[in-house]
Amino acid sequence: MSTPQPTADPRAVEAEYRVIERLGPQFKAALARLGREYARNASPDDVRSFVEGAELTANRAATLLCAHIEVAKAALSGESGSRVPLRSRVRDLLLFCLSPEFAELRSAIGVKIEIRLPGATGR
Repeated sequence: MSTPQPTADPRAVEAEYRVIERLGPQFKAALARLGREYARNASPDDVRSFVEGAELTANRAATLLCAHIEVAKAALSGESGSRVPLRSRVRDLLLFCLSPEFAELRSAIGVKIEIRLPGATGR
């Protein structure tokens, strides 16, 4: 089995290597064990799923901050190079914007909008 060659910036790889080198022997052994176990069970879909998840998470964060689904949709339409189809990305954002997590996050960052109707009782 050949050793995989990193495709990242060599300086970043070297910096991570130095961090690992500073770990104690028990941590290095545990990390090696985890690496072997992962490699034994890994599939090509693992990396693809990770990359797609990271992209959808970035889209959600941007939508949370811009607070306008049409603006987010327009920005997504102008992107190129995504591995996730535009329709799937927009669907994910729509579901996210309707989720309780979206409302909780907006409240947590102080941009929650609450509309109180006359005569309505509530919290």
